[in-house]
Amino acid sequence: MKGAIVLSFVFIGVWFVACSKSSSPSDPPINPIDSDPNESVIDSTVNGTTVSYLVSQRFRLELILQFDAGYQWDYTMSDTNAVCLDSTSYRPASGNYNQVGGAAIESFHFRAIHAGTCNLRLFEHRGWESNIAPIDTVSFVVAVS
Repeated sequence: MKGAIVLSFVFIGVWFVACSKSSSPSDPPINPIDSDPNESVIDSTVNGTTVSYLVSQRFRLELILQFDAGYQWDYTMSDTNAVCLDSTSYRPASGNYNQVGGAAIESFHFRAIHAGTCNLRLFEHRGWESNIAPIDTVSFVVAVS
């Protein structure tokens, strides 16, 4: 009887090991919001430039965020008739969703709506520190045709 119980535990253990998918930091889960193949991706190197998009085209701006230190990205847009912000999403910069702390990547999902130009300015700061300059800024122009 004792042998049957031990054997049952061995089979159950083997079944759990065989049926479980191992996850490694090199293969993080894909955030479905960040995997749109029709969305062009830009990063902080866009600072000081002009980018061009067609009406209805989507683009994603990915910025490093010192989330664990209390920082957030805020933005200003000069013409919300030309460009709109559809959503934002976050993921760990390391790719390891099990990591506690560290930098994150904040993705801003924009859409070109109407022909025109829009000045975008994003700034990383702590919301409660109104009299302290942002630690990082990204400014660029979006030309929609």
